[in-house]
Amino acid sequence: MNRIRPLRPSRDRALTFALIGATIVAGAVGTMALAAIVLWLLTPRGAIYPQSLLSRLSADYRPWRAADRPQLPPIAPDAIRQIEQDAVIETIGDWSIVPPVYEQPPVEAPGAALALPTATATASITPAASPSRVTHSPSAVATPVPSVTAVATAVQVALPSVIPPTAAPSAVPSPVPTQPPAPTSALRPTAPSPTVMALATPTRYPTAPPVILTPIPPSPTPPASPTFAPPPTTPTPTPAPATATPTPASTATATPPATAIPTATAMPTLTYTPTPSPTPAATHTVTATPTPTATHTPTPSPTPTHTPTATATSSATVTPTHTPTPSPTPTATTTPSPTPTATPVPQFIVNDHGDAPDANLADNVCQTTGGVCTLRAAIQQANARPGADDIWFNLPGAGPHIITVSAPLPAITEAVVIDGWTQPGWASAPLIEVRGLPTMGNGLTITSGSSTIRGLAINRFTQHGVLITGGGGNTIQGNYLGVALDGITSAPNFSSGISIENSSGNIIGGATPGARNVLSGNAVNGIRIWGASSTGNRIIGNYIGVAADGITPRGNSDDGIDLQDSTNTEVGGTDATEANVIAHNGDEGVTLKPGATSARILGNRIFANGGLAIDLNNDGPTPNDDALLTGFANQGMDAPVISVAWLSGSSLTVTGYIGTTPGQTLFSGARVEIFLSQGVAGARGEGRVLLGVLTAAANGTFDGTFTVSEVSAGDVVSGTATGAYTSEFGANIVVTP
Repeated sequence: MNRIRPLRPSRDRALTFALIGATIVAGAVGTMALAAIVLWLLTPRGAIYPQSLLSRLSADYRPWRAADRPQLPPIAPDAIRQIEQDAVIETIGDWSIVPPVYEQPPVEAPGAALALPTATATASITPAASPSRVTHSPSAVATPVPSVTAVATAVQVALPSVIPPTAAPSAVPSPVPTQPPAPTSALRPTAPSPTVMALATPTRYPTAPPVILTPIPPSPTPPASPTFAPPPTTPTPTPAPATATPTPASTATATPPATAIPTATAMPTLTYTPTPSPTPAATHTVTATPTPTATHTPTPSPTPTHTPTATATSSATVTPTHTPTPSPTPTATTTPSPTPTATPVPQFIVNDHGDAPDANLADNVCQTTGGVCTLRAAIQQANARPGADDIWFNLPGAGPHIITVSAPLPAITEAVVIDGWTQPGWASAPLIEVRGLPTMGNGLTITSGSSTIRGLAINRFTQHGVLITGGGGNTIQGNYLGVALDGITSAPNFSSGISIENSSGNIIGGATPGARNVLSGNAVNGIRIWGASSTGNRIIGNYIGVAADGITPRGNSDDGIDLQDSTNTEVGGTDATEANVIAHNGDEGVTLKPGATSARILGNRIFANGGLAIDLNNDGPTPNDDALLTGFANQGMDAPVISVAWLSGSSLTVTGYIGTTPGQTLFSGARVEIFLSQGVAGARGEGRVLLGVLTAAANGTFDGTFTVSEVSAGDVVSGTATGAYTSEFGANIVVTP
């Protein structure tokens, strides 16, 4: 009889444990593989990864604790702050951005005055006529020309230069510092430059920082220097006009010979015709010609005396010999030639695409260990060197020129002009791109004030393209922020294109095409201005939400312009060249957050945005209430109500009032801008085309007729009203024939 032999207990236990262990290992490996595959499928690659993943992890709207924060690259707090404020979920491509909770930025005390340090020259200076400023040379300043004595004195106190000489100095009567060649740009337009300003009372149009002329010490390993202009001319003293001085009557003798010594510098041509008579004439006949040429003809005296005397007006003694004597009457005159003036030169010229730091911050020379000047090294030297500085560009090759930043660039702590317009070949659009990586912070950070950034494309930074905090009076113009060098391709910064935080008197853009910024394609706002100390900032002539062609949509994900707690901001202006184009942005065109936020918004084209063209208090349409309310954005200014829009041929007649009914004297004198709008009748309007401007009467009513070409019967029109501040757009009304 067969029997089943039982396993031994020890073997049974071993097999059981082995089976359990294998099951656990297989389950763990399978789970990890499945999780890796799912994560790989759901997570985007490239620049979106950090913000997308962290946004998903922060979807509970709670800030992370230090203990459980994922070990990932940092995400811009300002970007998360902005998105949480608006309480929306933005999308970039196929991925969502969900904001966590954060605190407001610190508010700095207003009123701190900032001024540029200036250098005092101890030499006496002789002013000279300043030639016309070169049109396309950035920051050109006419400089007085020192005399020979003043130059010799100035050498003793001049500051050291930071650019090695490129040519031997010219010989002059006394030691004179020479200037290196200054690069110029053939097509470079003239643009306004910033002025040192106090925070409390900013100036609208700043001027360029002073230029310090300094001697140039030799450098053992000079960096490459561009040869944009011929070597500078050494200033020379201008000789004073020479004048022949008449001499009192001289006594002529019969025997001692004398030699005439002319004192005129102009060296006139003299013609002398002697006569046989040995006796000097009592009078002289002098004839002056324009060359000048003098003819001297002595005449015999009919009654000579024992001691004859002759009255001469020349500086030489007249004798009866045949020695020529210069004409006593003509005055030699010299025409002074224009005295050359010193051309301002940059302290630092970037000639390398790399990102290496400066080798020696104490030598005032932008030079890495490799002997070149990078943008990073130039900013480091500008911060280390006292006074205002210029950073120009002479990058080799035809371009495009890409400077990839591997770590945050130093904050700009001293006044500086970073001028991309100086790159050879620049015409009207940037040729240099400053590109960040996914782990980067801001592109450029300005804390000093009175600085200028122009002619650069700044993109792909995880925070703002340009951050201005603290010091005011800065100028940002002619840049692409959020698009590539072609002006079309999106290359977003992952927060705002420009962010101004507690800084006053800054100018974004300008009234010329070359000064226009393109602020489009960014992950949050085109421009953000926050903080109670942010007063008197101007935004003029920019494209915000469209490409460099002014047409192609490249909207910012949130607002075109976002204002919070800032006051007296100017968006656009009464001149047509100051108008901004604000279109195709994901939310409002211009948002004024609740509080004392205030702005005048004039002449702009604001249309095709996801929200309102102008939104006071960030809460949707604000109804008219016949009042101005302190503590509300723009004091809750009432919008205009158009009651009649009648088209006859090319004449459009518009009639209406401001407030809830006609007769509101509170709005007397308000500026009413009438726009061709879009949308349906009764909906809040937008500003596609500015048709005309009216002024409200004493009772708040307005009416007028414009000649138009863009309007047809059936179109809709709308408008804004601006007193101290600007209203939202009023409701659309249909144009009737």
